[in-house]
Amino acid sequence: MNTTPTVAGFTTFVESVMGCPTADIPSSDQLQQALDYAAQWVPDFLSTLAGGPALSANTNNYYVDTVYNWAGSLLIQFQPDASGQTFWSKARTTFAVTNWVPGAIQSTSDEGTSQAMALGDGMKNLGFAEMQRAKDPYGRHCMEILQSIGPLWGLT
Repeated sequence: MNTTPTVAGFTTFVESVMGCPTADIPSSDQLQQALDYAAQWVPDFLSTLAGGPALSANTNNYYVDTVYNWAGSLLIQFQPDASGQTFWSKARTTFAVTNWVPGAIQSTSDEGTSQAMALGDGMKNLGFAEMQRAKDPYGRHCMEILQSIGPLWGLT
């Protein structure tokens, strides 16, 4: 079982899971940079847990899957498009990653209506980095895994 994120594996993830066309795949240096940064956020003890078929990267390992998803979320936020390509800029627009969202709305009302939703502690305790990752499905997937391990990672 592969328990180490690799540029080759991440390239496959970006192409097959994220749907990035070959012409807009970042350079191996850019992919490595995203992997290295993401790995700083993901506890490596996740590599000792066997995953199942629901893992998005088909890695069968929670650590690799979480790193690939976090790194993919980073690419959506920061990766420039290759000349003549628009995959990354369209993803930024689709997921509204450049919009400022200081937190989740807990309550709204006007003269005739009122609504409130309960926010779990996990949402209440999100920092800026976690709020940004929560904007796209890849960031949400890794946050789902990280929150499931509880306060050891920092979010409950």
